[in-house]
Amino acid sequence: MGDFARLDPCEFLNDSLIDFHCRWVTKQMQPQVAKRFHIFSSFLHAKLAQDLSKEDREADAVKWSKGVDVFEKDYILIPICQKLHWSLAVVCFPRLEGELLETAEKNHAGGRQQHQAYQVPCILHFNSIRKNVPAIFQRIRGYLQHFWDVHHAHKHGKRDFESKSLRGYNPNCPQQPNEWDCGIYVMEFINRLCLDSPEPTIEELREREDKSSFFDRRAWFKPIDLEKSREEFKRRVDDMQLTQLQQDHHAAASSSSSCAAEGSSAAAAAKRGRDDSECVE
Repeated sequence: MGDFARLDPCEFLNDSLIDFHCRWVTKQMQPQVAKRFHIFSSFLHAKLAQDLSKEDREADAVKWSKGVDVFEKDYILIPICQKLHWSLAVVCFPRLEGELLETAEKNHAGGRQQHQAYQVPCILHFNSIRKNVPAIFQRIRGYLQHFWDVHHAHKHGKRDFESKSLRGYNPNCPQQPNEWDCGIYVMEFINRLCLDSPEPTIEELREREDKSSFFDRRAWFKPIDLEKSREEFKRRVDDMQLTQLQQDHHAAASSSSSCAAEGSSAAAAAKRGRDDSECVE
């Protein structure tokens, strides 16, 4: 099945479409937001899940992603495809070294407030089919550990990225009502995090009176809000393909015109050469 056909109703999105959306979002972000975020392609987690030794997997992933320093970013977004299901992991404030954020959350049963503390840095796993997948947290911790050891330990000293220092959370988030829309949900998660209302800096988060919404995203959107998302994405892909086709055609036309001009110049030069040679005695 071709990529475009996967945008039809009831079809699963593949890695090409998810990565296409990630690149599109990266281009749409405001510059001041873009410098705080990095969206990896789905290839990163695929490397971390390779059938290799833990050390070789992490070394391969770090080498592959050497073009970006993850510890200079506030948020690292990692699309994940595992067992034909898409989800999204987000590493929040990886450069920090342990800070508690107090939240006040309403107990929906009794309406009373409950105080809870969350730790940053942390990994948030947004999964539209509610399920805890500890292996995902472990792989990302191992990747960050290896990245730190290779690129930062010699300057900033040793750090440990264990579960106690880099907690993993499964935030409440919108849940898909079917078996095939997980990719659409991941795209919408990315939109909400980066475009609609970009995630706060750590300073902004500290100043929030109510920090609970950072860890509870149930109010992000409703399934009905995504009914048109697949069609909109399909239209965007179609438009992008048309734009690329037009650009390729324009480039080909320019190249053809340039070649024609060069050919005309060469012909004129040759004629002048013949004329000049006819005048030589």
